[in-house]
Amino acid sequence: MGTWEIRDGRFYLVALRGRYRLTPGGPLWADWFTGVIRIPRGELLQYVHMGFGSVYEQELHIKVEHGVVVASRWIDNRGTAHDPWELGRRNLPGGENAFPGDDVL
Repeated sequence: MGTWEIRDGRFYLVALRGRYRLTPGGPLWADWFTGVIRIPRGELLQYVHMGFGSVYEQELHIKVEHGVVVASRWIDNRGTAHDPWELGRRNLPGGENAFPGDDVL
């Protein structure tokens, strides 16, 4: 399990628990990572049993390319209808990190 941090526009691995450990010398810049990080905030609105597709009141989406933050946006899900079947389909293997609008961040 890892602990991550965004500092000065860069994405860092700051700690590991489990079989592996970081070498001494501070956080490790995660220049190998490219993707969108979703950070939920508020109450759970729609539970999805598999993956990380549950819907919360608000979400912060942070787009990272090779360890550098290139965009971010807040999404407000309050008052929006969510189809549980579509949420489940999006969380099948291969789609679990793809959410509407992430490609335009």
